[in-house]
Amino acid sequence: IQIGQGYPWDARPATVVEYNLFDYAWGDSEIFSSKTSANTFRYNVAAHCIHSAFTLRGGNDAVVDSNVLINNRYGIIIYGKNHRVTNNLILDCREAGVCLRVGHERGKSRGYPATNCLVAHNTFANNGAGVAILGSTPREDWLPIGNHVVNNLFEGGIGNYIVPDGIREPVVEYNLYDERYAALIGSPGEHALVATPKLVVDGYATRIAVD
Repeated sequence: IQIGQGYPWDARPATVVEYNLFDYAWGDSEIFSSKTSANTFRYNVAAHCIHSAFTLRGGNDAVVDSNVLINNRYGIIIYGKNHRVTNNLILDCREAGVCLRVGHERGKSRGYPATNCLVAHNTFANNGAGVAILGSTPREDWLPIGNHVVNNLFEGGIGNYIVPDGIREPVVEYNLYDERYAALIGSPGEHALVATPKLVVDGYATRIAVD
């Protein structure tokens, strides 16, 4: 699914993409490609899309809420400003659950890093990393800046739960980290809680225990 095309990302169609199932849909690296602003992606399931990810490719002010992402390459890749990524379950992805993208060095989207985005109230379980940088750049002004990673739960997997460097002026706070696995906490931020989250797993269904 692609919403929009071209640069600059002025169009604000406010499209809602919801209640879709993407199963083994990996003919393209982007399961959805949001190239305009103010779009909402909610209540979708993407499973076994082994080369692909949900991608905020261009535009600003998107909402990615209450989706389930299982065994994909990445969970969600973020370019642009003021996005809100909330209440998602990101499970068994081969690489990072959320990727804060550096600015491109080529093409019309160059210099378009993840900026002032909120990643909150998500559950990350058994991924290749938690919240990480994607890409590299020699320019410091193209690194992600001002992003908030707040009130998320991280369990299992490998790599770092929070990438330890490369994000400018991050706000990382009130996250829960499970340290029983190979994954490293990385940059825990303020008011971190290191504890066993007591998740209940039934197949792929993952939730916090009642007691």
